[in-house]
Amino acid sequence: MKKYKFLMFVVFSMVFASILPSGVSAFAGGNGSSENPYQIINCVQLQETESDINANYILMNDIDCSDTINWNSGAGFLPIGWGIGNFIGTFDGQGHKITGLFINRHTNGLGLFAGTGSYAIIENVGLVDVNITGSNNPGGSNYIGGLVGNNEGTIEKSYVTGSISGDIRVGGLVGQNYHGAITNSYSTASVTSGTGYQVGGLIGASVGTITNSYSTGKVTAGSWQVGGLLGWDCSDIGGTITTNSYWDIETSSRTTSYGGIGTTTAEMMQQSTFETWDFDNTWAIDEGASYPYLRWIIDADNDGIIDNADNCPLIANPGQEDSDGDGIGDVCDSDDDNDGVSDKNDYCPFEDATGFDANLDGCIDTAVGLRTIIETLSDDVLSNKIKTSLISKVNNVLKSLDKEKAKTAINQLQAFINEVNAQKGKKISEEIADMLIAYANNIIAKIEAK
Repeated sequence: MKKYKFLMFVVFSMVFASILPSGVSAFAGGNGSSENPYQIINCVQLQETESDINANYILMNDIDCSDTINWNSGAGFLPIGWGIGNFIGTFDGQGHKITGLFINRHTNGLGLFAGTGSYAIIENVGLVDVNITGSNNPGGSNYIGGLVGNNEGTIEKSYVTGSISGDIRVGGLVGQNYHGAITNSYSTASVTSGTGYQVGGLIGASVGTITNSYSTGKVTAGSWQVGGLLGWDCSDIGGTITTNSYWDIETSSRTTSYGGIGTTTAEMMQQSTFETWDFDNTWAIDEGASYPYLRWIIDADNDGIIDNADNCPLIANPGQEDSDGDGIGDVCDSDDDNDGVSDKNDYCPFEDATGFDANLDGCIDTAVGLRTIIETLSDDVLSNKIKTSLISKVNNVLKSLDKEKAKTAINQLQAFINEVNAQKGKKISEEIADMLIAYANNIIAKIEAK
């Protein structure tokens, strides 16, 4: 039966590949390298990761996999790597979630990934409302988890919700963790095994490490090698190191576990329970109202960009426009061009005038601008006679620039500066004189830079 299923999948893959034009990727972009991972935007592309279990992948958006209940005559999604080998690439969800994944297969190795090798890295992904069932397999349905059936790699900042059922080595996140590392992850999925063993809310069986993780889902199974967080710690073959990890003894209906710390629901909703966890960068909690959740899940402005990747987390800006490249989105940047002049006072809000803005109007100093400033100065600030003389000199500069006579324009600007200096503190206030001189010098610097 297993051989038959594998052959059917090979045939499916060949047919799918044959309908693609030569040289066209089944993915939205990328080439599978670590520098340019394959980009996944829908559930069909998610299934296509079977085509290369050594490659690197990223999710570009949330993915709806609810239609998988209709796939493969009701068997649903085929776990990545099933019948081929352990996934040994990387899979970065980039803070996105996969919703409604359905698997109903009477075999071993069920989850989004059937199995992962020691070099595999799975991170920043959420599985929401999964429905994974493995049973009625001769000898029991082994290695059943929401994310991975049998994990030998690294899992970080990931979570599972929904329901998981199987026979042996069944867990909400991972069925078996075999020398793998699980960090900053959790499961709220219910876990069910009729008469099986090595069943846990987070992991069924483990010989590896579990750090800063938790589970809350109800665990329904027998009494042997069953736990709220971990069903069996494999102490007979090296054991598991479980550090600062917890389970809810009330919602799980389990007061014991082969690893972790059991706490009440109320305690699980208090930050003080998780005293060594990083609540500045990795975790968040609504005190007294929620379990800890990963910060990448938060999207306060509902613009489709999670807060820890959003350059303006409180104001919707799905395009993430950032004119000055300062990491602050334009819609909430008080100085869009980053020139030190706030937008409300900046006449050129998208022009970086740093170093060339003597009058602090946010615009790069130009000869036209200099003439405008002189024209707008009132007679009690600048007499009409001096104003006329200075405007005449600036007009000469503009004529020279029109004729591309840079050296002549510079000399004329210097003559302008000399006249202002001669009247400084006399018929021109020192403050106005300093501004006009700085303005003219900025124009000279711009001309010389060309």
